[in-house]
Amino acid sequence: MKTFKHAVSVILLLATLLTSGCISAYANDISPEPTTASTVEEKEYKSVKAAANSYLMLQPKWSSKRITSVKKGKNLKLIEKKGRWYLVKYGKKTGYVYNRTIKNKKNIKRKKVTKKNYKTFLDDVLFENGTDLRSCYDYVKGCMKYSNSYAHHELNNVKKLKKNEGMLTAESIRTKRGNCLNYSAFLKTLLERAGYECYYAYSHQTKYSVNAHGWVVVKTENGYRHIDAKRKFYLYTDAQLHTKAVSRDLKKIEKNIPACK
Repeated sequence: MKTFKHAVSVILLLATLLTSGCISAYANDISPEPTTASTVEEKEYKSVKAAANSYLMLQPKWSSKRITSVKKGKNLKLIEKKGRWYLVKYGKKTGYVYNRTIKNKKNIKRKKVTKKNYKTFLDDVLFENGTDLRSCYDYVKGCMKYSNSYAHHELNNVKKLKKNEGMLTAESIRTKRGNCLNYSAFLKTLLERAGYECYYAYSHQTKYSVNAHGWVVVKTENGYRHIDAKRKFYLYTDAQLHTKAVSRDLKKIEKNIPACK
């Protein structure tokens, strides 16, 4: 008898809760079953063919990790545009490709390069020539010619050189000429765009007719190294810098660079 009365009490309580909406409110708080991929229709993205060989990057920049290579003529599905990069689906992988992978046309003409847009030109260089250290060094060394008519005597220390690197780089790209400061600014900005850690090096005393010289220190897999597209020394240690004929005249060097051992 007690069991029957207890059951009746429970039924009456449930009925009260139902009519008051309490259970309904509780039910609305319960999360629905997670939606599976099979229940969602995949969005249709515009499909294009790659206009050039390139790489699928994890992030929209050259210093990012490469996911895989992209072959010219392969299908890409465009998801969205982000600056000069496209987020795409390539097979089963998703990542970013540089815009010239989609339409292989240069972004910028040399004569229009300024200190505000020179990084676009650097991106085109990295797209065409590669992001490895040797390719960047060879590009600057090959495209530049030394000219002492480009005098920047007021840029007589690393702080001033760094402040004006945009102007120096743009000038180097436009004219393909310059002094050691043009060479060093061009090389440093290109290497940094490719993802390398770099520093300006500056000597206030040399044996040559000029009394100063600028170059770059870059971090490699083997440690920091001196690199100079003007004097053509490549990945020198500190010891080599002071013993090789092309660089041993550099004496009074600013103490702003890591040791190159």
